[in-house]
Amino acid sequence: MASNSSAPSFTKILVAGETLLGFWNATSKVLGLINSFFIIYSLSLFQYGLYQLILAFIGLVSVGLFDGINGVVLNDIIRRENEEKQETAKALFRDFVKIKLALGLLLSTGVFLSANFIASIYDKDIGTFIRIVSIIFIFDAIISSFDVFLRVKLRLRSIAIQSFIREVAKTITLGFFLSIGTVLIREVLIAHVISIFTLVIFLFIVSHRDFFYYLKSKTNSGLLGILNEYGKWAILKEYSKRFGSGLRPWFIKVFISTEAVALFSVAMSIISFLQSYFPGNFLTSLVPRELSDPVRLRRIFVRGLKYLNLIGLFFAVVGMLLVPIAITYFLPKYTSALPYFILLTLMLPLYGISKMTGSMLVAYREQRSIFFRTIFFVILLLGLSPILFTTLGLYGVVLVVLIDYLTSTLYFLIRVWKIKPALRFQMSELFIFDAYDRNFIGNVIREFFITIKRWFFKV
Repeated sequence: MASNSSAPSFTKILVAGETLLGFWNATSKVLGLINSFFIIYSLSLFQYGLYQLILAFIGLVSVGLFDGINGVVLNDIIRRENEEKQETAKALFRDFVKIKLALGLLLSTGVFLSANFIASIYDKDIGTFIRIVSIIFIFDAIISSFDVFLRVKLRLRSIAIQSFIREVAKTITLGFFLSIGTVLIREVLIAHVISIFTLVIFLFIVSHRDFFYYLKSKTNSGLLGILNEYGKWAILKEYSKRFGSGLRPWFIKVFISTEAVALFSVAMSIISFLQSYFPGNFLTSLVPRELSDPVRLRRIFVRGLKYLNLIGLFFAVVGMLLVPIAITYFLPKYTSALPYFILLTLMLPLYGISKMTGSMLVAYREQRSIFFRTIFFVILLLGLSPILFTTLGLYGVVLVVLIDYLTSTLYFLIRVWKIKPALRFQMSELFIFDAYDRNFIGNVIREFFITIKRWFFKV
């Protein structure tokens, strides 16, 4: 890897990125909570369940965008740039964007034209809802193209502020609909689409010049070779993951009820809210830059596992203490979702471990291993759902989720150790707090305040 003594350190970039992302995430989550509260309050339990089913439909169709290649392309572009092969890196990005835009256009057109057919199977009103959300797929293709570019160039501010832009647009749109009449499923979906479109406009404004310049290359990208060797596993993994996630709400509806979909969605939404505050969102952009230094890489890996696991435990305790109070006070009709939420908090420490091990597997192009782990989840869902969902209700759904998280955490860790034995460690290392930890925490605090001072309100 080409070295550059003037390049910012791993810690500096990580802390700067996580600080900016944390701030804008916190701000956007406040707006997101307001939006979610307003949506849940405005819709009946059945309507909210139907809304979640439409979102699940979007997730199922989105597998056609092959988002699994995003991380593969990002990883290879970064590795090529570090090897000073910028022209081939640009060529890879060019071909990636072409594929994403073509797939987005194809999916949006197909969903729009199939709305009547879907309505004839389920309900006539759902045809209108499907046509409203059909444009989302081309927007998502554009956003993912810009996102890969921004992560390659480490445009931390533009990456961090994206969720805030979406939530602001959604808040304004919902407020407008409220001022002129009733807010029902149609208005909520329109607000969802407008929020995504607003983000597309923002990304174009802040980075279109550099983005289009990075598309200019006449070199062969080798994208087909990448897809054939290990990219195909990332595509299949993303397909399986979205298929399983999109299928779960429908299984809950079939084996339990539409109202149960709403209850489980609320519990999982709160878990996702807590997970969004986990640091480590830039690991997939940073770890590939450290592969040439095994000693440093091991230090990053072991410390990352330790810190992310502790953060997961902290969030689990905070969630179990505060969320029941908030739900009881603000959303009393969803208090029956609390037992499921409490059990789901057990996945938070495991999530932290999986975040670190997953980043390592992606960096070492182990998409095949990640795919087979995802297949296990789909098989688990298909095999256990009819039995557990019917006999245990939503507790069965929670049990399937926890089994999936536990097995995936163990599998990822064992796989990392197998492909890179130098990353093995003693369990006692996770409980040591030494001079390196004190120095690291000091650097984090210092970089945190430097980031606030220099970048906070810049895009």
